[in-house]
Amino acid sequence: MEALRLEGVSKRYGRRPVLEGVSLSVRPGEVYALAGPNGSGKTTLIRLATGLAFPTKGRAFLLGEDVHKSPAARRHLGAVVEAPAAFYPYLTGRENLRMHARLSGVEDEARIGEVLARLKLLAVADQKVEGYSLGQRQRLGLAAAILHRPKVLVLDEPTSGMGHEDVDLVKNLIKQVAKGRTVLMVEHNMGVVSGICDTITVL
Repeated sequence: MEALRLEGVSKRYGRRPVLEGVSLSVRPGEVYALAGPNGSGKTTLIRLATGLAFPTKGRAFLLGEDVHKSPAARRHLGAVVEAPAAFYPYLTGRENLRMHARLSGVEDEARIGEVLARLKLLAVADQKVEGYSLGQRQRLGLAAAILHRPKVLVLDEPTSGMGHEDVDLVKNLIKQVAKGRTVLMVEHNMGVVSGICDTITVL
């Protein structure tokens, strides 16, 4: 059984086609990257795969279940799509993760501390998110996405806006997370995907 499968998906906004008849299959434990120029439909494909958008035609499956019809399947999904997760700027990073933990059913303070340490955010964990840099917000989004130990992780431009050290950190994180899990990512930096991905598809 594939971790993710798209069957002939198409997406139109009004009369404007964004995707036409795209199919792909991502195996369990695979790190799969989508590359291509701006406007090629990469983010739209990610949104269809995660159930955030409905296809005009075709179907999307997550762990064998129709992603648009199975809330249970989506519990196994962690995602950062288009921008880091929506955080409350007046709360600290730790407080924001506590809220995400409640929504995910993972109210585990030790786990929150673990992901903060993993993303090297402990130094700013108790500072308000409004003061975070873009790279710190990106890393907090990743922390929220992996908090509940998802089987499938979907990342849209996970290194966008990051400096060299942050990019290396995220690359290493994806390598660690990919052990026994599935990762589907959109990434413009070919230096990132070529080092960690099993499959690269260009749209």
